[in-house]
Amino acid sequence: MRRKLSPHHVRKSNSYDRGNPVEDFEEIFARIQSVTRTKTQEDLAKILGIRQSSISDTKSRKTIPSGWYLTLFDTLGVNPHWLRRGSGPVYLRAKADDSPNDTPPKDKPDELPDYQLQAGLSVPVYSMRPRSTKGSWKKTPLRSLPVIGRIMLPLCYAKPGIIVLFAETEAAAPTLRKGAYAGVDTRPATPVDGKLYAVLLPHEGVVMRRFVWDAMQRRFLQKAENDAPMPQRASNKCSGTLLGRVCWVLQHI
Repeated sequence: MRRKLSPHHVRKSNSYDRGNPVEDFEEIFARIQSVTRTKTQEDLAKILGIRQSSISDTKSRKTIPSGWYLTLFDTLGVNPHWLRRGSGPVYLRAKADDSPNDTPPKDKPDELPDYQLQAGLSVPVYSMRPRSTKGSWKKTPLRSLPVIGRIMLPLCYAKPGIIVLFAETEAAAPTLRKGAYAGVDTRPATPVDGKLYAVLLPHEGVVMRRFVWDAMQRRFLQKAENDAPMPQRASNKCSGTLLGRVCWVLQHI
């Protein structure tokens, strides 16, 4: 004989995320965005090392995968209990005085908080040689660059929008020597006179070009970093596809 369950015994399938009420989902997600300093799903996906579609699925299901808590703890030292409940220290990380940090990060470019040096983030490293320049590489240039490894970076170097390129030649020496890593800010921005940019050229791959404003012609000139002779490209628009501005370089001296 089957026993009928009363309404009190029936649990709604979408009411809890492994013990977390659905009504807490938005608060948890907001804390995750706060501690990672992300505003878009794409930026959050990069930090978590997952696809952007996984973020959309999570928001649709109103459930936070347990793997997110583990990833944020491993990479940033974030306290899982704080993420779930909003109580306790924000970070669980060893310090000189063995005390946890109980304040979320502040994004101030003129300061270098201690947590940014102690916590790291593993990010992919891209080759500057594309697989192919056919198809839709102009619309999605990053997809044409193969991932050749990963590197652990301090948080101040691994901000949202930063991609890491590996220099396999001396083409951009001495600024970027063979074996160097370059952080490129891919967020849309207007080119700035005198700054160094990563440009994806068909049949050449990624090259480093310094943009110099020509006041007479009212356009940018793209100049190579080394002394090798090369024709200057002058145009109102960037020759090739502009990936972004080089904001830091890691290399042996």
